[in-house]
Amino acid sequence: MSTPPQVFKNRVEAHRYVAGLGIAVAERTFYLDVDRRNMLQPDKSVLLCDVLAYLREKFDYGSQHQRRDISAEEKQREIDDLDLREKRAKVAKLEREQRAEDGKWMLCEEAWAQQAALVGTLRDALRHHFHLGQSSLVHLAGADPARGPELYEGIEEIMARAFNEIMASGRIDVVFEAADEEVAQP
Repeated sequence: MSTPPQVFKNRVEAHRYVAGLGIAVAERTFYLDVDRRNMLQPDKSVLLCDVLAYLREKFDYGSQHQRRDISAEEKQREIDDLDLREKRAKVAKLEREQRAEDGKWMLCEEAWAQQAALVGTLRDALRHHFHLGQSSLVHLAGADPARGPELYEGIEEIMARAFNEIMASGRIDVVFEAADEEVAQP
């Protein structure tokens, strides 16, 4: 800020100077105070020393209370710092949200492994229940109960083909084959 003039041309210039210092005083109040204190010179000018005395008395404005004049550069630096802090806070928030979102996902390999395990478990459960119910199926079909193992083997082959077809369409690397073991008749 430049050095103030020793004499202000009129009350308007003196008021602009006071407002420029950051002191809030209404224009009308300032003009009345100038008149009451006889600060107005015969040529309608106002002396700087009278304005400073007025400020010291009315607003306790003095050397120890001088308001710091923040340059435009400092103000811009503060604004930039605030913007930077705000952006960093937003980035940190987005990173926290992303980490929380990542916890809801699983790796593709894990998903396929779980699906393969589920399909294998399903196959074993079907084999077990067909084995237990083969005599009921033979009876329902009206055939000889002694041919139950043949029925079970036929069902096992059909299941193996179906599961191999399902696995061929996906990414699970498993081959289901008909078991070669002899199944005991219940």
